Amino acid sequence: MGVLSNLKPEKVFYYFEELTKIPRGSYNEKAVSDYITGFAKDRGLEVYQDDLYNVVIIKEAASGREEDPAIILQGHIDMVNEKTPDSTHDFEKDPLDIYIDGDYIRAKGTTLGADDGIAVAYMLAILDDESIKAPRLEMVFTVSEEVGMEGAHGVDLSKLKGKQLINIDSEDEGILLAGCAGGMRAEVRLPLEYEGIDKIGLYRLKEATDVNLSSNINETKNVNETGETSKTENEEKSSGDVKCGIIKISGLLGGHSGQEIDKQRINADHMLARVLLSLINSGFDIRPVTLQGGGKDNAIPFEAYAEVVFKAADESEIKKKLAEINSEIKNEYRNTDGGATLSLDMMNYEHNNEKKSDNAEHDSAGNKRDESDCYENVCCENDRYVMTPSSARKALGLILALPNGIVKMSGDIEGLVETSLNLGVMKTVKSVKESADTVAEDTDIDTGAFAHKTGESRILILTYALRSSVGSAKKALAERFRLIAESFGAKVGFHGEYPAWEYKEKSELRDKMINVFEEMYGRKPEVSVIHAGVECGLLAEKIPGLDAISYGPDMYDIHTANEHLSISSAGRMYDYLIRIIES
Repeated sequence: MGVLSNLKPEKVFYYFEELTKIPRGSYNEKAVSDYITGFAKDRGLEVYQDDLYNVVIIKEAASGREEDPAIILQGHIDMVNEKTPDSTHDFEKDPLDIYIDGDYIRAKGTTLGADDGIAVAYMLAILDDESIKAPRLEMVFTVSEEVGMEGAHGVDLSKLKGKQLINIDSEDEGILLAGCAGGMRAEVRLPLEYEGIDKIGLYRLKEATDVNLSSNINETKNVNETGETSKTENEEKSSGDVKCGIIKISGLLGGHSGQEIDKQRINADHMLARVLLSLINSGFDIRPVTLQGGGKDNAIPFEAYAEVVFKAADESEIKKKLAEINSEIKNEYRNTDGGATLSLDMMNYEHNNEKKSDNAEHDSAGNKRDESDCYENVCCENDRYVMTPSSARKALGLILALPNGIVKMSGDIEGLVETSLNLGVMKTVKSVKESADTVAEDTDIDTGAFAHKTGESRILILTYALRSSVGSAKKALAERFRLIAESFGAKVGFHGEYPAWEYKEKSELRDKMINVFEEMYGRKPEVSVIHAGVECGLLAEKIPGLDAISYGPDMYDIHTANEHLSISSAGRMYDYLIRIIES
């Protein structure tokens, strides 16, 4: 017996649970696409599966409904893969561990995939119910919605006859969506400069109050005729001992970068850059090695971290400064992210800049070194690199200079965000080959220009979701974004663009859905336009004159490990859909 076996409507929750057993993150949709295709073939339905793994299923009209216009139902089959830091879940092979919590369905430690698994469950349940007196039904199951609506871009709808489409990809019962923002993805790539830690002396400036974003710690050093660095009166020579650690920001709420951008929550990637730069500007010669945060451009990152190297003597002072910054952040975001937590976790190896052991095959404890450790742990005894001071400042400055969050509120609809962007993914690419091949292919950056003397080359990659309900505003934001990035020496690429879904003054489908909702529940639904993107705009470009509405049951905290679906709302909204189809 399944976890959801006793829930009603039985077929809806049966298929929903079946979907939770199939890994289906974006770009990993073949298995679920095959499941849906097999479902249709088993029932003798007309089905089409394309090379992207989009699926279109057609069920002819029930007796007596042959002359009624066809209805299109649509949802996406991929889900956002997010999990808690302590979760061991493998999204490539593990089923979701779902459970019932009162009126809600949740997954232990991961996203639930109700966005948009509930749409798929609704459609399969309808196709599997011969008692429903429906006109011709055309079901469209798209892939890769969560990574730029790529399925909707590529799906062939030439077999469809319908002109009315119900998109089941909204999360608020009683709200009918009649328009949404357009958007695109932006990827920024910044060359990074590294130097071997054994070949540098780490310094802490005694006075750093006049340090600014564009300054370079190296500028405070004097270089003699042999090229060696000598101390100035503003510097204190390191004792030679350094420590390795991870500075992390956690305890944030995160959320959907479209629907929850208006809540002004902390973006972990952006805040981490602010914290690191604050430490540097406080006088600490703290050197980032890696920057990492977020997994999807359309999710607000709730955690981010940096591997760093710093003087061992500065450890306690750095921790004190982090505690001070943490208190400021908690106060600044007390109404949105009061649980924000900064931490410095030490790695278990300390290095002395003085002469090393000649036994390079073993670490200081006598254990045999693994060659791969030098990329997983900055504290390997050899091949350890840190960003140069100027490169660290440039990387952090770029993150802070690029806009993030709300850019403009709508002048037409009160409370609606018109234009925004979200830094969803931040990472440093550590592999020499991966860095060089990727950059050379996509951005025409000369990797030799930023490979340091040892041949090591790395890049910082930042991925953003840009949104706007006004096309010209989206274009202007993209141009502003490019200019800022290029001023820092970065390259920018835009892709996955999708159009805004414009509100229609007259809509027969909208009127029908309003009337049916009022008949069933005694109140009128709210008709809204949202800042998040749905696929209706792209599908409308493929079907001239398309009349579309998006709706769905109550879901909460989508794109996070706290995602949960209301059982009662899912039942009501399924009954509502059946009434619309049969009326």
